[in-house]
Amino acid sequence: MVRVTDMTHGRPIRLILLFSLPLMLGSVFQQLYTIVDTIIGRGVGMQALASIGAAD
Repeated sequence: MVRVTDMTHGRPIRLILLFSLPLMLGSVFQQLYTIVDTIIGRGVGMQALASIGAAD
């Protein structure tokens, strides 16, 4: 069962945090993935690193 949150009622700070925390967490994981991908790309070669930059 899906829980739906009404964003028009309640304390605004709490609602904003509940909305933004998953976005920020996803952004952190995406940054970590890019960092690891760049480290691996360095070992493979310059063309691999360039393709990582183009894909990001």
